[in-house]
Amino acid sequence: MAEKSAVDRSASRTETGPNQLGPEESAQAFKKRLFGIASNGLLSLNVGLGSELDLYQILADCASENQPASVEKIAERGKLKPRYVKEWLSAMVCAQIVESDPSGERFWIPEEKLKILLGNPDTCHKPDDSLVVHGFLPNFAKAFDDVAGIFRKDGPYGLDYESYIGFFQPMNEWSKSLHRSHHLTKDYVEAMGVREALQRGIDVLDVGSGEGHHVMEIAKHFPASRFTSLDIYAPVVETSSARAKQLGIRNIDFVVGDAQKMAADWSNRFDLITVFDSCHDQYRPDITFKEMRRCLKVGGRLAVCEYMGSTGNCYEDRKKFGNDLATLFYAGSVMHCLPIGSNSADSLRLGTMSGTEIWKHLLALGGFEGEDVAVIRLPCFPVSVFYRAIKSSE
Repeated sequence: MAEKSAVDRSASRTETGPNQLGPEESAQAFKKRLFGIASNGLLSLNVGLGSELDLYQILADCASENQPASVEKIAERGKLKPRYVKEWLSAMVCAQIVESDPSGERFWIPEEKLKILLGNPDTCHKPDDSLVVHGFLPNFAKAFDDVAGIFRKDGPYGLDYESYIGFFQPMNEWSKSLHRSHHLTKDYVEAMGVREALQRGIDVLDVGSGEGHHVMEIAKHFPASRFTSLDIYAPVVETSSARAKQLGIRNIDFVVGDAQKMAADWSNRFDLITVFDSCHDQYRPDITFKEMRRCLKVGGRLAVCEYMGSTGNCYEDRKKFGNDLATLFYAGSVMHCLPIGSNSADSLRLGTMSGTEIWKHLLALGGFEGEDVAVIRLPCFPVSVFYRAIKSSE
């Protein structure tokens, strides 16, 4: 049986954790918890450094409990400066991620932790989502002043991706960790009811593709189908197009464009339109859904993936998802999703935790309602809710 991911484990736990006291916690306990939050915030950046500098792989290659490695050996392997490596290792030892001998000079990572940091057969040898999520923090930290500015009444409505240069790389890794290739091409495709059509060959549009993990994985597995990848941010379209060429994927066209105003000649063009975790980042997803309906052939399908199945009520969400997971998504929304989705006077300002009922309402505004819409949960995608909609008539 496949090992549960971190978000899966957290989603299945609703009780308050031992270091997350309820409303009656004492002042002293609250101060201690605030200090712990600061410590973990700094630690998260250090965890991200370990990934960026390949230090987990280096430690796996050259160190073990029986033969721990010196700072010099680890630094030499990575072509890094020993003094900085020593300080990083010290932080990781204090955080109980890396182990050291009693001298504090020789280091290793326990095998069970390496399976999470580097992956194992259950995760297709990719890092666990509990590690990948740390990649967002450096990017969000750069936007701190900009985010503070949009809170103020005289500030702008929101932010654009110029405030988040580099965001799409950790987002793509996050998508890979949440939506594994074998689940996308098997469980997801079957749940959307499109496997036979994809095998036969159809026209597919993926909206808000980012660096293209989802569209590339599905396109690779269904070479008879023709794919169009759409994103509003030109640099990420260039990146994804180059990656597809490098991987030899030739059945995708990459297009820069606005999902709220797609090409006029796309009317009744596509058999399937897919969207993964990007509708909540749009100003007016209701308009986007209308555009998607226009671009679908009669009988065509829209497959929307959004986060969580939130109630839209933070009090209830904390009980439903547990403190850690609910906090992760609300806090991430503050730092990225809400600013990106609010940068227009007429924006709906949805945020990450919009909730299932809101998405059903927006789909209805776009012309998808009643029996044409199905809400689907898949165990292999623990924090995702899928909305399968059919264009049943013109």
